Amino acid sequence: MRYKRTRVHSPERGQNPRYAHRLAAEQKLGRSLDPREVVHHKNGDKLDNSPENLVIMPSQSEHARLEHWQRRYAGLEPLLGDLPEFEEVRK
Repeated sequence: MRYKRTRVHSPERGQNPRYAHRLAAEQKLGRSLDPREVVHHKNGDKLDNSPENLVIMPSQSEHARLEHWQRRYAGLEPLLGDLPEFEEVRK
């Protein structure tokens, strides 16, 4: 599944189009996202931009690592329970 190419104009950033999931993440955090930060959708539905479904990852490499673990150990949630770096994703 790909991201829906919904773009939202953000007045505080001029007329540059922005992705809706990044705007939702910024509202959740109460600050602007750093360009290196990546928004992860916990439930895998890239169209579900509800705040409780979004996790901000510090970099694309960390996001790729998380996605790898989720794909490799799908259905093995007890394993993720032992890894503190994925604590926010489990919430």
